[in-house]
Amino acid sequence: SYAGQTLDITRMRGMLEDESSIKRQEMMKAVKEENLRLAKEKKDKEIQQRKDELEQDYKEIKYSMVPYGAKDELPPSFEEFAKTKGVMPVLKKKQLLNTLILHI
Repeated sequence: SYAGQTLDITRMRGMLEDESSIKRQEMMKAVKEENLRLAKEKKDKEIQQRKDELEQDYKEIKYSMVPYGAKDELPPSFEEFAKTKGVMPVLKKKQLLNTLILHI
């Protein structure tokens, strides 16, 4: 009977649409999780890179200022230096380098 076939086809179509919808939702969830993981990884990498740059700046300042008697102008530790994001000591480093250039 035609009506029974139509009903079966409609039911099958509904089941296939539901299955497709579930698969699409699962795929979108997986893509979202992957994007979040990649974003976190990128952020962590940028933070580590900035920390490495600050640490390098601190070491450059430390080893360029200490021999010239400017030890008191340095933050006591890298952590203290990093809290200021390296701004003040880097400015002092530039001033010191200008001073050193004048003495050479």
